[in-house]
Amino acid sequence: MEHDLSKNRFMMGGNGTAVQVGETAFCRGRIIQNPTSSYDNIPNVTWLVGVKEETSDQRVVLKIVPDRAIYALKSFLESVIMPGTLVKTDGFPSYHRVIRDIGCIHSVVNHLREYVNDVGDHTNLIENLCKHLKTEYHTRRGIMNENIPQVYS
Repeated sequence: MEHDLSKNRFMMGGNGTAVQVGETAFCRGRIIQNPTSSYDNIPNVTWLVGVKEETSDQRVVLKIVPDRAIYALKSFLESVIMPGTLVKTDGFPSYHRVIRDIGCIHSVVNHLREYVNDVGDHTNLIENLCKHLKTEYHTRRGIMNENIPQVYS
């Protein structure tokens, strides 16, 4: 079932709540193992950004974005994350400014050095979701963009 984010607005997070944000890339029949490398300018790459709430509900929002530039990420994240939320990311450079601009607290987990940072934060929930999406993508030998729901709740 497909959902349109603009018609089904709900905000995630808020003071005292944490969310994990991550992105993954799909590229015409092949899986990109390391999306933090420079795939932003390669044609036929589809970027999917996800937000997963660290609550008992573990609500998830997914959206296809044109790229990982600040404007694209900010437009999406400010539409679904409430100010004051603790936002955990993998440290992709665009996140720092976006998280600051939308009034949230940023916790970075640098996957080149660690999978749990010094204060115990991690991005395992969103990374695991991306892994399952890629497994499904590989099993189906691709998924049409219009078949990727924009919102899961």
